[in-house]
Amino acid sequence: MRIKSIIDQLIAQCPSLTDVKPAASLVAVEVDDPALPIAYVYSVSERSPVDPDSSTIQQRQEQRFAVLIAANSLDIDTGVDQMEDARDEIRAALIGFEPDNTMDPVESAEGEVVSIEGDLMWWRDEFRTWKYIRQ
Repeated sequence: MRIKSIIDQLIAQCPSLTDVKPAASLVAVEVDDPALPIAYVYSVSERSPVDPDSSTIQQRQEQRFAVLIAANSLDIDTGVDQMEDARDEIRAALIGFEPDNTMDPVESAEGEVVSIEGDLMWWRDEFRTWKYIRQ
């Protein structure tokens, strides 16, 4: 999966994110970094289940990608929750989005905490879409 269209969509639709990058640019992030929240996008998997009704010329393939978010967790004093705000924007930007004209609309698949280091939280949301691959 080419992730550039996903990154472009997030940049255009998620004003709370200070930056959106491919995971290859993942660098150390500090707590209280003024550049938070930040998101990294990467492909997770491709799976083509066997379908006895499908021809050998065409096969439906599930493609998954993830958005890894680094943000400060809930600030008790201000009530600001960078992580939840970022996740809300990301879901709104991606669910139903068609990365290109060969793919189905994006769906949410799952999400999980990756780590918590003091006030810095890392969260991974995984999304999926489908396309047909042809011989």
